[in-house]
Amino acid sequence: MANTHTGSGETRRYILKGMVGAAAVARSSSLAAPLNSDGKMDVAEVRHSTLKLGPVTVFYREAGLEGRPVLLLLHGFANSSHYFRHLMPLLANRFHLIAPDLPSFGFTKVDGEDYRYTFAQLTETIQGFVDALAFRRFALYVFDYGAPIGFNLAAADPDRITAIISQNGNAYEEGLGEGPWAPLRAYWKQPSAAIRDKIKERMSLDGVREAYFEGVPDVSRSNPKPTGSMPHSSHNRA
Repeated sequence: MANTHTGSGETRRYILKGMVGAAAVARSSSLAAPLNSDGKMDVAEVRHSTLKLGPVTVFYREAGLEGRPVLLLLHGFANSSHYFRHLMPLLANRFHLIAPDLPSFGFTKVDGEDYRYTFAQLTETIQGFVDALAFRRFALYVFDYGAPIGFNLAAADPDRITAIISQNGNAYEEGLGEGPWAPLRAYWKQPSAAIRDKIKERMSLDGVREAYFEGVPDVSRSNPKPTGSMPHSSHNRA
C-alpha cells in the first residue's frame, strides 16, 4: 500500500522471504490436546475480552491455553474477529490464539475524534495490544486488510515473529493491481470529494454484500454475522 511502508521494499521482501520456512514449521507442529480435571478437552471454547489502550477499547477473541505457541489473527475488510470463529476451535489444542477486532470494526470502540484510521495508527494500536498481553514472540495469520498491519509489525521487530501465514495478504504496491483499486490510487494521487464519494460506495451495505456474496453459488449457506451487543461471556482487562 502506498502509505504503509515502514522500511525499504528490499527490507520487507527479505523479512517475509525468511519467514516462509518458519511458517511451514509452525504448521507442522503437533501438540497433544490438554485436558481439564474431568479429563475432557476444553481449550476449543472461544472466550471474549476487551483491553483498554488509551482511547481504544480493543475487543478480542481468545482460544487455547497460555504457554502454547501464540498465533495472532488479523482479519480483513469488511470483517472482524468473527471471521475466525470456526478456525479458532480447530487450532485451540495446538496454539494460544488471539483475534482482535481492528479499530472501526466489530466490537472495538474508539473514544473521541482524534484517532487516525491509517495503517500506521492501526499498527501502533495492535503493537500496544500485543505488548499489553506480554507476547514476547508470536506467529501472524494475516488476511486482506490485516496484512499491512501484520507486515508492519514484522518489519519493525522481525525477531519477535515466529511465522507468517498470509491469506490474500498483499505486501507490495505492485500487488494491488487495477480494477477495484483504481479509485483508491486516484485518491492517493489527488484527493477529491468526487473520488471519495465513489469509494464510499464500497462501504455501503450493497458494497459489503457484493464482497461477501459475489461468486457464491448458494448464499443461503453463508452464516450471517450477529450484530448488537457484545457477547455475554466477555470480560475486561485494565
